[in-house]
Amino acid sequence: MEFGSPRAIKQPEKREKKTFIWEGLSSTLFHLFEFAEIIDEYLEKTDSRLIILSNETIVLNKFYRKPLRTKEAIDRKFPRSKVRIQFHPWNVQTLLDKSREADVAIIPLNLGDNIALYKPENKLLIMLSLGLPALVSPIHSYSRT
Repeated sequence: MEFGSPRAIKQPEKREKKTFIWEGLSSTLFHLFEFAEIIDEYLEKTDSRLIILSNETIVLNKFYRKPLRTKEAIDRKFPRSKVRIQFHPWNVQTLLDKSREADVAIIPLNLGDNIALYKPENKLLIMLSLGLPALVSPIHSYSRT
């Protein structure tokens, strides 16, 4: 397996301050950004942090090719907590390393996106195999898992 042997799921600690992790292609960041205001407020209020692993640039679509720097987009979407957000370019080793620092994985989806409703459970299974409990959106494949 690309991510090594599965780890035991971390048990939640009784503290408000948490480290969350989100990973994915920059083209799917809009799912995370859908919840940015809530996450931004929570990170600030609890002094928690968010680790984001993704591509360094976002290409909006095939017609608009001017790339947007992912870190700049993150800073704009999380103005109150941008100092609590760590951005790292995605690679397997960084995912393995940063998942050890995290308490919880988050996999939010924009439920208005019909394609997202049919997303497979692969990302959830990866996070669970990395030992992370996950907060996920209520789609069929995740509830089945």
